[in-house]
Amino acid sequence: TAIRQTFSVTVRFGPTVGVPHRTVTLLEGSRGVVHCHTDGSPPPYVNWTREDQSEPISSNETLVLTEVTLSSAGSYLCTATDRLNLSNFRTAQVEILVLPSGPLLPYPATPSPVQLFVPLGATLFA
Repeated sequence: TAIRQTFSVTVRFGPTVGVPHRTVTLLEGSRGVVHCHTDGSPPPYVNWTREDQSEPISSNETLVLTEVTLSSAGSYLCTATDRLNLSNFRTAQVEILVLPSGPLLPYPATPSPVQLFVPLGATLFA
């Protein structure tokens, strides 16, 4: 007689991270969103940090920046770490687009003509 047994195999692999948009341009004053995609077995924990800071600013795959200012510009890291302490990261660069303030002039701005009255025989430039 043949003996049959069924086995379950669990494949473990370290975290992987993907950032679909490596550079994100956001409008100053707007709300911005940056995404990363992670995978791993066991499933990883996700954190977003600024490259120049160590404190996490988000703990999921979507980083939301509210009221974007010039100081929001910089490199942001999406880091995935599993319970075996294996980690991987990808960087997204955030750029801020600043629109001019005040009334917009037609481009190219045409100067208004100026009338000069010069007495006969006078010099304009010395």
